[in-house]
Amino acid sequence: MSRTTVYHTTVSWKGEHWGHIRMGNGPEMDFSAPPDAQGHAGVLTPEDAFVAAANTCIMMMFIWATERFKLDLVSYECRVEGTKLIELDRTEIFTQLRFLPVIHIRAGDEDPKAVEDRARRALKSAQKYSLVANSVKSEILIEPTITIETEKEVLPMITVKVLGSGCANCKAVEAAAREAVASLSMQANIIKVQDYNEIMQYRILATPGLVINEKLVCAGRVPNVAEVTTWLADAAMQES
Repeated sequence: MSRTTVYHTTVSWKGEHWGHIRMGNGPEMDFSAPPDAQGHAGVLTPEDAFVAAANTCIMMMFIWATERFKLDLVSYECRVEGTKLIELDRTEIFTQLRFLPVIHIRAGDEDPKAVEDRARRALKSAQKYSLVANSVKSEILIEPTITIETEKEVLPMITVKVLGSGCANCKAVEAAAREAVASLSMQANIIKVQDYNEIMQYRILATPGLVINEKLVCAGRVPNVAEVTTWLADAAMQES
């Protein structure tokens, strides 16, 4: 038999473009519209809250699913990119939520392929039973990077960031990075960073840029695969 549960929040206006929210579960904080909508930087926005609600809900359901599928979860981190469409009449809608989870699971003495298959089924189950995912109109895309740890030595995870707007040169840098990662048979989380403010945190003068483990190694040009391979190998040695 169906049942209902009620959740609540309370918001109040603080003047100008400031608000304050009190959650039914206890926390409270200030919020604003985003800077591109006459709001303030560095605080919660409705857009952040929407994307965060989907991200946190999927994660909690995945944790539940790993227990159900008897997976030995080592780590989980997920970036979600919400695409907002602004119509000509100024109405807005999030058309897509793109999940990029990086999942690390210990296989023990099991077949790694079977463990990965269960992990993917657990992700599908997390989406199916996610309250937020079932409550929004947005298209849900989940593109996981799953690493299965066996009894063999696990190489350190390398974080690779491609900085740029998504131009042809940016794609060429990403392709070089992926080829270099494959040649080294290493674990790497490759992230495309297109937000201008985030790109500027690396003090880059020209895009595309390549960042490995938070170190800017190249900017303003497309490196060859050999160069990227060397940078990755150096980063792996520093991590080990």
